[in-house]
Amino acid sequence: MESSTIDLAQLAVEICQEPSGTPLRQRKLTLMIRTVSRKLWKENSPHYADALQDTYVFLCRRLCDLYDPEKANVTTWLNSHLKWRIFSLRQRAIEEAAKTVYMPNSPEDGLDPIANIPAPPPAEYSLIDAVRDWATEDKSGELRSTCMKKYPYVTAQVMILRRLPPDETKWDDLANELSAPRPALASFHQRHCVQLLRNFVENEDID
Repeated sequence: MESSTIDLAQLAVEICQEPSGTPLRQRKLTLMIRTVSRKLWKENSPHYADALQDTYVFLCRRLCDLYDPEKANVTTWLNSHLKWRIFSLRQRAIEEAAKTVYMPNSPEDGLDPIANIPAPPPAEYSLIDAVRDWATEDKSGELRSTCMKKYPYVTAQVMILRRLPPDETKWDDLANELSAPRPALASFHQRHCVQLLRNFVENEDID
């Protein structure tokens, strides 16, 4: 059977009918990976290879308990996971770089390690573009209404837009501009903004 004629939804059913670990199930999973690989989101990103590998592992381990054919086709389901993993890995790299301790009078003062993280190449419409448009428009008003208790002017909309790569504002600069403690800003971003971003990316279908 040619890969172009394979019904992925039916193949998913066949895979889940086979006991875990059996040779037939493994062959069918391999066929699904080979078929769907041509349809998955492509991006020239330093995190893409790791995210793609994670997506294949996710497929093999969670297909039968998480995939719902009534909500999405197999390709859309996997693309949602892949896009989120790319975003998640990029965000983790940025936050790890932000943890670097700066000595005010050191010779290296002023160097920004975040600048060394490769930015994603220009694209017709990337995930970052989609996030920026979503946060700017905030059609539901959820981002503007999610704010810090002691600093109500610091909203999820402001934080997401200011921390969006590749031109994200450094934490120290952001703390000075917003007159709010850096740890409080980072905590608010991690507890609220990252979850809002994740919800958006998981439900976004970017072709």
